[in-house]
Amino acid sequence: MKRNGFTLIELLVVIAIIAILAAILFPVFAQAKQSAKKAADLSNQKQLTLSVIMYQTDVDDAMPLTVPRDLGTTIFTTPWDRTPSSDPGARQSIFANSMAPYIKNWQLWTMPSPGNTWDNGATPTNNPTGFALSYTANSYLNGLNGSSLPAPAMVITTWPGMGTTKLPGFSFAMPLILTKSHSWLAQGQFPGDVYRFQDTGNDCVSGYGQFGGPGGSTANYNVYNNGINIGKADGHAKFAKNGTVDSPIAQADPQTGYLISYWVDSTASAQGCNWSYPNNPFRER
Repeated sequence: MKRNGFTLIELLVVIAIIAILAAILFPVFAQAKQSAKKAADLSNQKQLTLSVIMYQTDVDDAMPLTVPRDLGTTIFTTPWDRTPSSDPGARQSIFANSMAPYIKNWQLWTMPSPGNTWDNGATPTNNPTGFALSYTANSYLNGLNGSSLPAPAMVITTWPGMGTTKLPGFSFAMPLILTKSHSWLAQGQFPGDVYRFQDTGNDCVSGYGQFGGPGGSTANYNVYNNGINIGKADGHAKFAKNGTVDSPIAQADPQTGYLISYWVDSTASAQGCNWSYPNNPFRER
């Protein structure tokens, strides 16, 4: 007798095989998607590091400003002209705005898949470029001369200082700087109103602020496979595993990737100087 269809058992076997294949392939697809985002993120930071170098060639090798005029904040409206300002010069001098002519693409500052959004208490109502910052600048490099860096390949210029969080409409540098003799930076404390990083003496960095947005100090720094992409002062970008010598994240929960603490140099701590060791711009291996 001729059979025109499948039996119930045959259909169940086919369905079971499809389910098994899906269970095998879906994680592979998800991993491939994550790898693509990681590659795009790395490309973004590579272009940002190159723009830092181009900026330096036009300003006598100085690093972009992260704390303009020592105003005590590293958060500035970006793009600088999206809202009126009584001090446009300060806005124009912050790293993301001063580097804009060398990038010409505001979207490079946003990682492919940010997790949280931090509005800094002031959600931008006028943000036609859609600028949203994911990659913070290393605030310790504020106006430093590139020639003063003995090991540029070890110095972080850009990194996701807010973990997977993005900040729409503003630039932000991390970590925040607290000096031994002057507390938090403020205008008029230093000659020329530009603080140069010091790891010893009365003007050394004695404390540093961690990210206080969504998640606070436990913001998720497990951006890609228990690590983050970082840009370096010599123009290259790379992936850094949390807790390794290359990463600004010294300790992280191996299960969640949450930040536990920054590395701190013990000798400097004994002198009342308490800077984040991996971000020290004079660091050598």
